[in-house]
Amino acid sequence: MSASGRVEPPSDALAAGRDALRRRDWAAALDHFARAAALEETPEALEGLAEAAWYLGDESQVFDGRERAYRLYLQRGDRQAAARVAVNLANDCIDFRGQPAVASGWMERARRLLEGLDPSPEQVWLATWDAHQRLMLANDAAAARARAREALRIARELRITDAEMVALAVEGLAAICEGHVADGMRSLDEAAAAALAGEVTDLGAAVSVFCYLVDACDRVRDFDRAAQWCDRVRTWGERMGWPEVFGACRPHYAVVLMWRGAWEEAERQLQASTVELLAFRPPMAVEAKVRLAELRWRQGRWDEAEALFREVEHDNLSQLGRAELALDRGDVATAENLVERVLRRIPPEDRIERAPALELKVRALADAGRPEDAALALQELQDIADCVRTDPLRASASLAAGAFEAARGAYTAAIACFEDAVDLYQRAGAAFEGARARIRLARALLRLGRVEAATQEAEAALRVFRRLSAAHEAASAERLLREAGGAGPEGTGTGAAGLTSREAEILALAAAGRSNREIADELVLSVRTVERHISNIYAKLGVTGPTARAAAVAFALRHGIVPS
Repeated sequence: MSASGRVEPPSDALAAGRDALRRRDWAAALDHFARAAALEETPEALEGLAEAAWYLGDESQVFDGRERAYRLYLQRGDRQAAARVAVNLANDCIDFRGQPAVASGWMERARRLLEGLDPSPEQVWLATWDAHQRLMLANDAAAARARAREALRIARELRITDAEMVALAVEGLAAICEGHVADGMRSLDEAAAAALAGEVTDLGAAVSVFCYLVDACDRVRDFDRAAQWCDRVRTWGERMGWPEVFGACRPHYAVVLMWRGAWEEAERQLQASTVELLAFRPPMAVEAKVRLAELRWRQGRWDEAEALFREVEHDNLSQLGRAELALDRGDVATAENLVERVLRRIPPEDRIERAPALELKVRALADAGRPEDAALALQELQDIADCVRTDPLRASASLAAGAFEAARGAYTAAIACFEDAVDLYQRAGAAFEGARARIRLARALLRLGRVEAATQEAEAALRVFRRLSAAHEAASAERLLREAGGAGPEGTGTGAAGLTSREAEILALAAAGRSNREIADELVLSVRTVERHISNIYAKLGVTGPTARAAAVAFALRHGIVPS
């Protein structure tokens, strides 16, 4: 009832709710639509109530309002409106509850309802979100691109700018995943510019555009572009009165900060993102956890990293993070298994998504002394890097190539590859990755007896690791410097008999009198992993039986493979 005592018509409350939505006053909109529904339960009132609740992150009211609106539209015989609500419910199932099977059910229901109807905005959104799910859930970039193009065609015919820009962004990301990076980035930049300029009036649609863009930047490691857009999106979100929107972009922004060595700020962004997303869109907090685990790995807080990775172990990035941890601990078999699991889930056509796993695969097989098994993965990674042409991806390919050459004993070729990786990482502003590449370069230099050059590279890496407080990496650099300090004119002897750097490190400690347990504790490995390395060392040296360890120690002493 109004102040004059007149009973308020439901239409007035509906109009007030829509006006509040336009003003981005979500709480007022929720009140108006709730009042309209109380006066007369119409699907329009319930749909408006659910939209306001969506911006407020109120899961219960979102689902209750949309499900009731869906039923009322069906009772009215309005298939088009019912399909619109069904598409929204499909995406709510992903964003709020992480339920792809239920989302698929709603998408199929929307498709059935729209069969035989004329082209409409609902058909555009159905095709767009179908493309999204094919890309994000099924890793089918080709099918996603085809559906996005269909959405673009209808959106342009009907002149629906909001849907057009979202479809353009999905199509751009799918193109990038297929390897068409320049074309895809142009589409994404255009869509984001239109959203920031106000051409995209629906805030949820604008946010989707921004998320696709920063996701693409992350995938191809174009961190300069990501930083520029993230700054704009944060300012835009504050101006729109919806600062929580940046929570979805924070994990990607944190990757930029980690890349540049700003780890304290990266940690603040990830913690803020986790809090916001758990309250706002819980399933979207998965990436924030994965990125925080990656930061913990870099910091040398490996147990914490492992625990975080396991909280979201179904995620591809989480499995790659666990593989990196296993590789650092010398557990090559586990690393290889995790990487293969990820690669099996990503089709060869989704080229960009495969790149991080391919680099890890090459390094794992090289560290295991099986470079011949890494050749195909290395070639695929180099093809992707040649296509994308960003410095970080080219550096990744060069690092993998260096590991491959070193495992074959081709240290001169390995040095050239590692030098290229260091230069490219430096140019990209990647302090941590560049320092890790320097360590591999230093080890290759030592194989050729270039002790002074190796020492310089290891010292440069150590300075970076200490500045970043990367504990395990700093300890590794210090061990390498001790090896270089005790190296004779032929270097440490590592590489003799085809030993890998890890095998040489273990043999050096065995020669110094360490037991397998002591070696495992010092290198943060399992005893079983150390035993497997020792077995490989014996096989390469051709020693067997009860005197095998003594013979291996004698070999180490002859070749200078001992810590100082």
